[in-house]
Amino acid sequence: MLIDMAHHMFGRIGWLICALALEGCAHFEFDIVKPAEFTAHVGSKSPLHIERAPLRYRMQAVEGRLVMWIDSPGPGSVRLLGDQSVVVDPDGASHPLESRTIAPGSFIKLVLPPMRPVVGPAGPALHFGVGTGGMHRIENETPAVYDRPVGLSAGAARIEDDAYWDWEGQTPVRMTLRFVIGEQAPFDHDWTILRKKM
Repeated sequence: MLIDMAHHMFGRIGWLICALALEGCAHFEFDIVKPAEFTAHVGSKSPLHIERAPLRYRMQAVEGRLVMWIDSPGPGSVRLLGDQSVVVDPDGASHPLESRTIAPGSFIKLVLPPMRPVVGPAGPALHFGVGTGGMHRIENETPAVYDRPVGLSAGAARIEDDAYWDWEGQTPVRMTLRFVIGEQAPFDHDWTILRKKM
């Protein structure tokens, strides 16, 4: 009887371990839902390229986040008007963006959801209660992809509290990005993007 109970208990534990292992292997990618003419899947293996005049977008799923590069291929600078742009998270809360300029032939990068700063030691230190160096913000979790967390505000103190949010489960996020080129009228690029478990 004890042997049967042990087999039963270890059988359940085995299934639990397998379920946790499978859950750990799951990752998230994204689907562009709107606008309809740009519907596509954003995977993790390579960036999706989208021409949306006058800009070019590259999007890729990286560690459960959406990384969006916005290129300005034209001859003039393009300005992202952060105070007139917004991201609406899955809970319906609006979040501000940081205003940024895209120089001709260059790009900016958005990471959604933005990475929260991590505090860690700066410089050499002994960890026996004695050491040198202070504390600083580590803003770079994955250098090759993120460079710095320029998501929805890496350094603007006035919007710092609202800048960070979470994107959980298979939920959509809406965003309106407002741009301006020189003295021209501003233009908007609206996106609705769904997070999907793969």
